[in-house]
Amino acid sequence: MIDQMITEQSRKTNVISKDILAKIAAQTLKFKELALDKAISHGDEKSEINREIQEIYNLQSYQDNPFKYSQIVALLLFIHSRGKGLLEQIRTGEEKTLIVGIAAAFFALCGQAVDVVSSNRDLVIEGEQKCRSFFELLKLESGHICSENDEVNHQSYRLNLNPCQGNIIYGEVGAFQRDILEEEFNNKKNLW
Repeated sequence: MIDQMITEQSRKTNVISKDILAKIAAQTLKFKELALDKAISHGDEKSEINREIQEIYNLQSYQDNPFKYSQIVALLLFIHSRGKGLLEQIRTGEEKTLIVGIAAAFFALCGQAVDVVSSNRDLVIEGEQKCRSFFELLKLESGHICSENDEVNHQSYRLNLNPCQGNIIYGEVGAFQRDILEEEFNNKKNLW
């Protein structure tokens, strides 16, 4: 299904046909139902992560606000494009903050360090704060590097995490640029 969607997107019109959208919606519904009904076996690390995700799905606050199909499709595309790069266009009202938070949590649970970059400082701070409780449910830590105090920003790179999990750092483009330049030219290690 994802391959069909990518093929449709690569056409010159860059529009996904209604038939493909209907198939995507049907597959997404099946995926959502499987995720909610999945019986979790105990023992290995993946089943432990699945168990934790299932517990979150069962919380009343998430039952009252279930994921939209577009959010599930966006997450599946992120996961499928791992290591290939991906640019997604998400419409207003489709909860970009939640999509980015879920994708960041997925990659952090896979042991990767995650940098969430925005051109808007206020959106960075708001996005990290909105997703923080979700990350905490998954036993992940997050931080942002938008403080006026450099020492506070550098503490975000030194979160106390389980070694198999990566950091989730939110920041403005300029903040990441500054930190890279400091590390490259001033030998100032930021530990990301």
